[in-house]
Amino acid sequence: MAGIDLVLTDKRTNERTAVQCKHWDDKRPVGPSVIRELYTARINPSPSCIYGMLITSSNITTGARREAEKLGIKYWHGGVLDMHLSKWSQWQGKSRRRRKS
Repeated sequence: MAGIDLVLTDKRTNERTAVQCKHWDDKRPVGPSVIRELYTARINPSPSCIYGMLITSSNITTGARREAEKLGIKYWHGGVLDMHLSKWSQWQGKSRRRRKS
């Protein structure tokens, strides 16, 4: 699937989200062409994806933000991504203790 790195499926509704990830440095923001490519690519898998999401470690240009809003593409840019990763790193699952036999 060109332009898609991950497909997420909501098990309750079967709705699919196409996710594209860009690990770029801060000097290279994501432009509108990446948003358009994701929008087009989300309809290509079978079955197609209803939603699209871009996750990037850098920033997003103003033009890309406008394009994302126009096309209904959600995005997490560097600051938002850092916030979510920080929250997730603090989460610890319950450890299971083994019973002594």
